[in-house]
Amino acid sequence: MPAVTINNRSYTVKDGTILAALKEVGISVPTLCNVKDLTPTGACRLCLVEVECMPGLVTSCSFPIRDGMK
Repeated sequence: MPAVTINNRSYTVKDGTILAALKEVGISVPTLCNVKDLTPTGACRLCLVEVECMPGLVTSCSFPIRDGMK
């Protein structure tokens, strides 16, 4: 289970996407293309988030959560 920092708070979350981790800790992120039972495509780009040390923004619905991510 990855240990991550979200908005300067530390959490331990289940493996999966950034979006799933955000939902797990009670942070709501708007999405259009993320529908249950469908593979996320990141096409709508509505769920973009900033990840420390990553160039630009990433789609939270399709980007995997990693240990140590901020």
